[in-house]
Amino acid sequence: MDFGNLIKSKRKELGLTQKELSDGICTQALISRVEKGDIVPQNSILIQLGERLNISKEEIVDLAYTTRYNNEISEIKDIIRKALSRRDYRQVEVIMNRNEAVIENINNENDHAFFTWIEASLQDKLYNRTESALKTLTDIPLFNLDDGLAIEILNAIGIIYYQEKDFDQARNVFQNAVSMIEESMDYLVQVKLYLNYALTLEEHDEDKKALEYVMQAIDLLIAKDSMFLLGDLYHTKGYILRKLGHLEEAKKSNQLALSIYDIQNNTKLKTMTQLEIEELNHALQKVFPIDYYK
Repeated sequence: MDFGNLIKSKRKELGLTQKELSDGICTQALISRVEKGDIVPQNSILIQLGERLNISKEEIVDLAYTTRYNNEISEIKDIIRKALSRRDYRQVEVIMNRNEAVIENINNENDHAFFTWIEASLQDKLYNRTESALKTLTDIPLFNLDDGLAIEILNAIGIIYYQEKDFDQARNVFQNAVSMIEESMDYLVQVKLYLNYALTLEEHDEDKKALEYVMQAIDLLIAKDSMFLLGDLYHTKGYILRKLGHLEEAKKSNQLALSIYDIQNNTKLKTMTQLEIEELNHALQKVFPIDYYK
């Protein structure tokens, strides 16, 4: 039980209102914030609350420390995820180094696996230590991890195989990860996996199946009103459609990707997509358009 719920359950067990619990110790508003999990008060207040709730000093202080620690870890992970969404691996490295002491003392299996995954990703993305990164990732025991985290680690493994052009291994890893997907899972985890799986399927010329996963990912993002990887997905969709001969639809997808990259100020991918559209315009002058929906 977390700290806020412990305080709330003990208070109700003794038949106290928030006002009665706070009387002479702190404000009622503070108790409300504590029970919501917004704050852990200082130890002088903790001990007084513990006495009123019949909780030993050791128990309430230990639980408060654990809660503060878990909150700090959660905050670090959130900041890292935001940097990852921008593909800012240098910033991730700064965050990891700044919080090295906290990270080294982690004893939660999921948290330990998370930071091991991040460290391996930095080795791959920043220092091209691909073999070392892959070994670190494949050595992480996935059995007891949360499914979402296990999928993210498998996704990282599959990406390395893809980068190394070992497309058979990449497909196997991504296929395994896709089989673990549940509807309730974080949609961003699903989107990243579907995109990478689609790219690998395309390398095996399984273009129609790849297109299905791209469309699933796009539908997820549209349903969540999110632009995360949406430009990449439309660009990938355009590439696959062009490969299948659907040039008009490929052009439309790339135009959507271009608009998104323009909003995101992603100059590199914007330039690449503009060139793709120019090539499609040139190709369309030579062939009759194919109706994608027939």
